[in-house]
Amino acid sequence: MMRTFNEIEDEFYREVRDELLRGLETRPETQQLLFKRMYAHEHLEWTIEETVANIARDDLSWAMSQVRRAIEKENDDANR
Repeated sequence: MMRTFNEIEDEFYREVRDELLRGLETRPETQQLLFKRMYAHEHLEWTIEETVANIARDDLSWAMSQVRRAIEKENDDANR
């Protein structure tokens, strides 16, 4: 049976959130807290998983970019 566009889209966003969560789990608690302040400032008691689950779809690309840059910066600093 062929999947609907909405099913495909939902799966895509689930995968994006999973990737974002994997990146965030490598970050120190201080960076995770900063991330939560940016994306869930009214819910700082949420876990990082809850925070990622509640990020608006429109914000996911930017959130991924931020985490990617943080990881790249750490790698660059480690190689100096």
